Amino acid sequence: MTTKISFLFLNLILNLVIFSLLFLGVQNANKKISINFLSLKSIEMPLGFILGVSFILGTTTGGLSPLFSDNLKN
Repeated sequence: MTTKISFLFLNLILNLVIFSLLFLGVQNANKKISINFLSLKSIEMPLGFILGVSFILGTTTGGLSPLFSDNLKN
């Protein structure tokens, strides 16, 4: 059980560090786009921010998936 908790903690800390670096890197972004989903349209955001948030969400959900499996050794 402690292995799962430490793995979760490491995953969340790493993603928070990447997220804070993302904010530093997006400061001077010039190209802004909006996302269309069904009939909704988002506000204009920098392309790097959209890609970075997508990467962080992917690594977070990928890091959480071993917590729900029984294959991880204690």
